Amino acid sequence: MTLLEICIDSVESAVKAEKAGADRLELCENLLQGGVTPSPGKILRVIQAVTIPVRVLIRPRAGDFLYSQDELAVIADDIKFCATTDCEGIVVGALTAESEIEEELLNHWKSLADHKKLVFHRAFDLTKNPHDSCQRLINAEFDTILTSGQQNTAEEGLAVLEALQREYGS
Repeated sequence: MTLLEICIDSVESAVKAEKAGADRLELCENLLQGGVTPSPGKILRVIQAVTIPVRVLIRPRAGDFLYSQDELAVIADDIKFCATTDCEGIVVGALTAESEIEEELLNHWKSLADHKKLVFHRAFDLTKNPHDSCQRLINAEFDTILTSGQQNTAEEGLAVLEALQREYGS
């Protein structure tokens, strides 16, 4: 079965996406910049407006995925807020200066998420070693990875996607 997840940035677009047949929503702000964290009010209103699962993007700013300590604190606070809502999941990610995923940070986020589904976002596509990165996410019990196989499109990254699927499954 194919699942249709639609990225939305407003209550209106959430309602329209659900009516059009979306199975799940990813809520963010500033879609044209790759998405950033929506306001708490918008998160609550979207969750109230639809009956399908909503996952919330936690990303303090556009640009790269190397965050300062202050930005990581904001991410932690946003995860804690989302954990108090009826959202289904939290979409988050960060990289080290070496373009790696830090397991300690993943475990910290997991501890804050209060059993919400955790999704590692497209920062995955910028990691040095997708297999090592995937294993780190599995170790930290993340549920999903958003990736285009480290390329601009999933079609271009198909070889990496197939290799990850073979090695780690769904």
